[in-house]
Amino acid sequence: VVDQLLEFLACACQRDIEMSTAVSWPQDLFSVLQEVAELHNAIFIRIWKLIMEQGRDLDHHHIRTLGFCLAHTEHMTSRETTVQVCQGFCPVLQGNFTHLVWQELPISTSSWKKFSFRLMLEYIDFVSNIRKADVFPFLLPNVFCDKFQFLHGFFKDLHPDDQVLCSFGQLSKEIKSAVSRNQLAFRDWVQFEMETTFPDDILSFADWQVHVHSTVFNSYLLEESLANGSIKDNRKIIGELFTQLLQQEMSPKLYPSSECKDCSSKEVHAHTEETHLYFISVLQTLISYLMPGKRVASWLAEQIQDEMVRRESNLEKEFCIQAIFRIISWFPAFRLFADSPSAPSALDLPCQIINQNFTCLCRCGYFPARETIYMLQGLSQLENAGDVDSVLLRCPLLSLSLVVHTQFTRNLIAEIYKKHTNPGLEDMLKITDWVERSRTTPAPLPGELDVNVSMRSAALLSLLHTRSLTSLMEIIRKQARSSEDRQDRVFEGFAVLLVAELIEVKSQFYEEAEQALENLLLSKPELLSYLASNMGEWESVLPQNVLHQMPYTLIKFLSRRKNTSWQSSLTYLSSVLLLHKKVVHCMDQQVPSENLIQMNDWIDVIGFVKGCFNSATKAQLKNVTKELLSDCGADIVLMYKQAIAREQ
Repeated sequence: VVDQLLEFLACACQRDIEMSTAVSWPQDLFSVLQEVAELHNAIFIRIWKLIMEQGRDLDHHHIRTLGFCLAHTEHMTSRETTVQVCQGFCPVLQGNFTHLVWQELPISTSSWKKFSFRLMLEYIDFVSNIRKADVFPFLLPNVFCDKFQFLHGFFKDLHPDDQVLCSFGQLSKEIKSAVSRNQLAFRDWVQFEMETTFPDDILSFADWQVHVHSTVFNSYLLEESLANGSIKDNRKIIGELFTQLLQQEMSPKLYPSSECKDCSSKEVHAHTEETHLYFISVLQTLISYLMPGKRVASWLAEQIQDEMVRRESNLEKEFCIQAIFRIISWFPAFRLFADSPSAPSALDLPCQIINQNFTCLCRCGYFPARETIYMLQGLSQLENAGDVDSVLLRCPLLSLSLVVHTQFTRNLIAEIYKKHTNPGLEDMLKITDWVERSRTTPAPLPGELDVNVSMRSAALLSLLHTRSLTSLMEIIRKQARSSEDRQDRVFEGFAVLLVAELIEVKSQFYEEAEQALENLLLSKPELLSYLASNMGEWESVLPQNVLHQMPYTLIKFLSRRKNTSWQSSLTYLSSVLLLHKKVVHCMDQQVPSENLIQMNDWIDVIGFVKGCFNSATKAQLKNVTKELLSDCGADIVLMYKQAIAREQ
């Protein structure tokens, strides 16, 4: 029925064009259709599919018919319409139907651009004939005007002789004024250009690059420079381009989802890697114009802060930071800390970003290797030795990560030390040297070094990461039983890092970490009380997302160990209850959408705690304090009373 209706409209529309007479029947027809609500959705879906899927292959009279229909749909629809793009996993679109059409109008290739420009021109032609100029702002919304200006500029620059430009020249002054009422913003132009895909049947990639370069540097950058008085500090344009690149990095258009087979089969999600990479090269050029000035922080640090303010959930922040690193990995690494290697650096904001934002990347108790190396490269490029010292002192997790990833960072640390000799770097280099020596022959822990204990604990974890398990187990066997306080603190930190390592079940070091933690607890059973009660300085070093997962991770580890010597220690049951208490606290604090512990896992925790009560000795039961019991809840109190009754 809908196809027959559209075919009738095409024939009638063509006839009226040939007769060149003004008619009123379209308004009457669409007014009648307004009353047949059952047809609305079917008509919209058919028009949508014709435009979005077959548009570039349609003949001119079909395009004119679509423009005719869009110009008259206001007679038959309310302001809000829902469009189901596909039957897959993509979200539905909701809004004014014609506005949604202009928003999603394809512009990926030259043939799609030509179709879209023609459709817009036909729509304008019909609108100008049936409506007065005072309603043009509604019928020609900003999304329409922006895309229209983009397409007009595209054809004017790359295809100046195309026939569609002749049609534009025939528009009335009122229409031209309406579609040009706002200048196309740089961020919108970038967003449209980023939708371009190759190969293109008409436009070569080289010609497109020339077009983009000319528009950026000879149009937008020149205008901004005239406004600012200098080409050297166009941070607004640079920031807008960075934001658009970041949005595309986080978009399924760059990384299409295989879940939506419907869209994948129709190539709705277009691959745009080539255009994306070229715009990154444009951003690299623009950034090279940045000059150091009397600013609070580097441009990149300020930009990252602005981007993170817009993100709400922890998952969104993590996704955003991952995308940011994919972009900034193309920049000189020093830009995280300063606009120039020799410029005075305001490090408050970069250190804040490292300590608060980058930590969402930590699956375990340290930064991933790639991000750690990038930050170290940035430090190596700074010319002020004081800046390097300041960052390492103010970012303890970064310093720890440098030691954990010794196999990747040691040479660069040595290079920085040659350029900026200072005691802190010297001690870090000694620790990394100890790791290298201990890979083959176990050596005494570098306890004489005047550095944070966390660095020495990280050195032990680095041995685990270099697959030096034999040396590590020998160190645990011989040195963990030492009565020296400074060695105790090192192994306390090592135990913390091992538990954090077990958070990531897909870690390539998971089995080695389990074995190391088991051997460590066998050598020093009192470490379990430390892990369960208070981890001291580590609570200020490790990211909150890691700390929140450690109690459950440790309970899960303990539940898989049977008949071990530490289970007979006096404080074992109290330690388990402390961990249970922390797990409950974390569950109460976490956001429902970011649930870290599933119901089945929680049932396993309760079962494990119950088993601990069943096997507890009388001494272990008496060692549990009333305060701890009251904090654990009524179910735990009941288990305790039942266990006490059995012992009596």
